[in-house]
Amino acid sequence: MDAVLMGLKQAFQFQGRTSRADYAIFIIACWLFMPACTRVSDYATHLLDDQDAHAQIIQLGLTAAYLLISLFVLIATISASVRRCHDCGWSGWAALLSLIPFIGIAVLFFMKGDPDENRFGKIGFMPWAN
Repeated sequence: MDAVLMGLKQAFQFQGRTSRADYAIFIIACWLFMPACTRVSDYATHLLDDQDAHAQIIQLGLTAAYLLISLFVLIATISASVRRCHDCGWSGWAALLSLIPFIGIAVLFFMKGDPDENRFGKIGFMPWAN
């Protein structure tokens, strides 16, 4: 649970490093959360299928909330991927590997990080926390 909370807190931090375990836990939690969020949004939309003006306003609010949550989770996963690349000693641009189906995520999940300090900092280095 700490890895998920840390990933959400660091959603807009593209510096530093993220360990392999923290990255895997965070990404899997996002994979589980987003379909659940979609189901709740769809269910609420079907409940409010009336042509009533109030129901349409609620549907619009639910859709906007879902889009904002989705955007936030997308940014958080991108920043976690960049920090994971930093842990492996790569540039953040290597996070584009995650766009390759199955292979990209597997590389970021299983590639061993640098055990010592690298050009992106020490293990667990968070420059924004200083």
